[in-house]
Amino acid sequence: MKSTITMDQLKKHADSKKPNELILDVRRPDEFKEGHIRGAKNIPHDQVDRHAEELKKYETVYVHC
Repeated sequence: MKSTITMDQLKKHADSKKPNELILDVRRPDEFKEGHIRGAKNIPHDQVDRHAEELKKYETVYVHC
């Protein structure tokens, strides 16, 4: 199921996310280093397909750019 939340909602949720949830930041590594949501994992958008199997283990993946 797809749904949308605001960036503020995602930031608030980051502190209480469950182990089976992932915040996926799809920006370039240099952008990620400049600042990101605590606990987010960085996989650039052009590499996400290479990590598909790894991402399947999460019940919910919050993707942001």
